[in-house]
Amino acid sequence: MPDRPYRFDGAGSRITTAASPRFEPGAGDFSLEVWFSHDVSQTEQYPMLASHRGVSETSGWFLGLEPGGRLWLQIGGVNPPAASVTNPVVRDGRCHFAAVSRRAGVASLYVDGVRIAQFAHAYNAHTDDRAQGFWLGHDRARSNN
Repeated sequence: MPDRPYRFDGAGSRITTAASPRFEPGAGDFSLEVWFSHDVSQTEQYPMLASHRGVSETSGWFLGLEPGGRLWLQIGGVNPPAASVTNPVVRDGRCHFAAVSRRAGVASLYVDGVRIAQFAHAYNAHTDDRAQGFWLGHDRARSNN
């Protein structure tokens, strides 16, 4: 992907890469970082920031927003324990930085440099569709993402 910002229109736009083993961390270590801006005028029920999953909603992984405007992470079809009350609403039209890392079976979720959740997580992040690439933006698995 080119090293430049993209603007998505909120109507199904996304960037898709070719399939690669680098997007299949399994139960191993990985990290993901993304800058984003969402506002309340966008109509997706669960807007996705980044994802790598097949047609099944329970395979692979994704990072998105829940309807209330807070970050939502799913790995291998498993939602981690609810993030603490420090998980701020980020659907406010401002630019935010989100990061996920998993090291030695412990996953951490960050917003704007602040860890908002940490939990044991060794679930398999493989997708059921090995030909699937990596997406930034709209997600294929659900039409309302």
